[in-house]
Amino acid sequence: MATASESSNETIESAQQDNQIVSGAYIAEHKQMEKIIKEELPKLLNKLEKETNNLLEARKKLEEDIRTQEEKKEARIKEHIRHHGDMMQTLGAIEKRMKDLLEKLSPTKS
Repeated sequence: MATASESSNETIESAQQDNQIVSGAYIAEHKQMEKIIKEELPKLLNKLEKETNNLLEARKKLEEDIRTQEEKKEARIKEHIRHHGDMMQTLGAIEKRMKDLLEKLSPTKS
């Protein structure tokens, strides 16, 4: 039969073994985290930076395209207004000629 001292020693040895297992797991986990921090995170950060730059370029191009479309739209509107102005001048000139012709045809002007 085991004495109290032997039982106590077995408990201590078992606790020490458990402690070594936990310590080993902690060290392995720590090394894994260190590897991730030193190797994987910089790669992910570089990828994120590239994607961010791509998005910024795409936004810049989109803003430029929108600005170009707005400029084209504004130019079309101005051209349309100018065209209507030209038509109004033409109609004014036609109206004046018609009045002149009607005046010539008027019986009071003999």
